[in-house]
Amino acid sequence: MTKVEKICEYCGNTFSIPKYRSFEKYCSKKCRYKAQSGEKHWKWKEKTIRYCKQCGKKMLLAPWEVKRGRKFCSRTCHYEYRKGKGTIIPDFTKKKYLSYILGVLLGDGYVTKSCRKYPSDYTIGLTCCERDFTLSFMQALKEINLHPNLQLIKRKKPKHRNVWRTHAYSNEFGNWYKSLSIVDIEKIVMEGDLKEFIRGFYESEGTNAKNGIQFSNTNYEIISFVKKIIEEEGFKTSFHERKKEKEANEYTLRILGGANECNRFISKIKPVIKNEIRKITPIKVCNFSKEEIENLYFNPELTISEISKRLYCSETIFYKYLNKFAIPLRGHKFYKYVGKKNVGKKTFKGVAINSC
Repeated sequence: MTKVEKICEYCGNTFSIPKYRSFEKYCSKKCRYKAQSGEKHWKWKEKTIRYCKQCGKKMLLAPWEVKRGRKFCSRTCHYEYRKGKGTIIPDFTKKKYLSYILGVLLGDGYVTKSCRKYPSDYTIGLTCCERDFTLSFMQALKEINLHPNLQLIKRKKPKHRNVWRTHAYSNEFGNWYKSLSIVDIEKIVMEGDLKEFIRGFYESEGTNAKNGIQFSNTNYEIISFVKKIIEEEGFKTSFHERKKEKEANEYTLRILGGANECNRFISKIKPVIKNEIRKITPIKVCNFSKEEIENLYFNPELTISEISKRLYCSETIFYKYLNKFAIPLRGHKFYKYVGKKNVGKKTFKGVAINSC
């Protein structure tokens, strides 16, 4: 292999190199890096001078650092600035938005402190599949002077839905929230807006299914407090405890009254999600006279279901009309057993009745 001797353009030393690599200008990588570093590099751009916002130290920033808006020379200066002048102080006087935020945080929301090398703030956030819910919580955080962010987390598996996450940072809010008890939360909600608190808790912990509007939670104090507030708004509720062996007991709160009360709850609270209005089917009214009802009712060959079908009403409505017209009950001997063989015959007031 033929070699060629060349002179390094940086240090001036002679070096031998194979002929097929005769295009090399430097004897080693160190000489090449030194020759092409700094202003000598073909992509070099002038650095701008900035001063640290905390300590005032002079910084030479590259164009990409200026574009990102770097203001501090180190992380320590950044955190020291946020402790003092740059601390985010929320506005605790806006009780209406605070009551909504507390309702969400008692449900699916969270207030945590992340563990890092440098002291960090409390994180106030919510992770949910519904974008409207996260936007509503984000707007409430903005109203109390926090600076939340919205993020879309895409799942890898097609079966899983994408998740929306909104979060903000504030030591002041985190310390204030961790110091609250149920009594303190009750005072804030009573001074603020009961409907907003119910809306926040319903959007995070409520369901609007066939059984009606329900709230579920594992904390007895929270669910009993929600029960008290809902009853103050004029709704009747039922309370149920579900015991579990390995996990904590689950408490369920349900609004009574059927579809009418569910629709009234949604129209009064005005939630962002789970706000489907149910169709109310009109109840068929029995418009027959007392004599017609008595003739059918005291016919031993007819059951209660057959009588209600002939009167075009349900069995419960039929019994209500019996009480309305003061018709005495006919007794158990009138009931007709369908689908069984007739064994013999019995008489009741001279009328023959088939019995099994």
